[in-house]
Amino acid sequence: MDVQLINWVRQLLPCLYLETNVTLLHSYTLLAFLLNYLLIYLPLHLHTYAFTQTRVDVQLIDWARRSLPQECVALARQTFMDRFDECVRGDGKSSLKDSPDIFVALKEKIVSDSMQKHAWHRDVSDNLRVIQTNSLEDDEITDAGQWYLAVDFMQNKLQREATAFSSKMREYFGPGWTERWFYWTSGTSEQAIHASIASELGAFFKPERDGAIPKAKLHHDSIITVRNNILQNTGEHVSDAQIIDVYNKLYTGEFLSRSVQSASYCKSKYSSNSRDAPNGLKCKDVVMFWRVQEMLHVTAKTLRQQIMYHQAKLEAEVKQHLDVLSESEASKKELISSERVELAQQIEVRRHLLQSLDGFIQTISIKANAT
Repeated sequence: MDVQLINWVRQLLPCLYLETNVTLLHSYTLLAFLLNYLLIYLPLHLHTYAFTQTRVDVQLIDWARRSLPQECVALARQTFMDRFDECVRGDGKSSLKDSPDIFVALKEKIVSDSMQKHAWHRDVSDNLRVIQTNSLEDDEITDAGQWYLAVDFMQNKLQREATAFSSKMREYFGPGWTERWFYWTSGTSEQAIHASIASELGAFFKPERDGAIPKAKLHHDSIITVRNNILQNTGEHVSDAQIIDVYNKLYTGEFLSRSVQSASYCKSKYSSNSRDAPNGLKCKDVVMFWRVQEMLHVTAKTLRQQIMYHQAKLEAEVKQHLDVLSESEASKKELISSERVELAQQIEVRRHLLQSLDGFIQTISIKANAT
């Protein structure tokens, strides 16, 4: 193998060093987590808390046993291979941009073949499934420090979700009264209908004396009343589906707001009475977020170990692949070509001819001297 290629391959391993980013796993898994579990514990007040806890437990464990391990492994592998792509092409932090241009086609070949052939064995996801399931089954926070970390984790994620949801609602309902007045803006006709429905539904979200949270589902009689009021006040005909859609949006926003408040409330409630949590969940959601946080930590640790293993494995595969290619003249001619290569080949041919000519002249001289 060419000395330059050997040096290039040696740079791959430090360039491939990749600390599995827990934040990356958080952003991916929590996206699915929040979207799915908001639907699960939004209507929790309709059931007993024992039923609620059982339901969440079943959903969490089912998540870990079905799709979660494969999704996490796929994410880690894709992140690792993307990093490999950057290293080979010279875009990584340990830049390989100084490698000769004659290897451009060779790099493309290495990346393409490695993406197709480099595999993570199935037992990785199988082992991860056991680890994640065991982690999620642990539902006891044993000290206040873990409780505080879980509350911070919960508050951070819910606040982000609430902020993102608020931005979406700005598009859904259009500009508010203040914005329309001061900036002379207006919404679309569809946004105006959404805003009219929301105005009629506002009474359902006024603070209750007993602190009860709004109902998760709107009663059919209430839907009829809202529809008739909008027709009488604005002359607009709205459907039941439109009313239900707006109510669901308002309910989700209210729940997220209450959950963010609950996170602050629950921080000082470790091993104490927490029945007055604003979202009505008695701080049980802190335990749920703690379980997810612990699961993410052990997942990141496991995948980090796998990435370290695959760093060395991939480097060995690249070396082997280069050795195979170097034995094929056709491959070398196809993958390593430039004016420099052609010039080097011409010089090599001329050197060989000169050596042959020198040898021929020496032979003639010896024979001439002998005669």
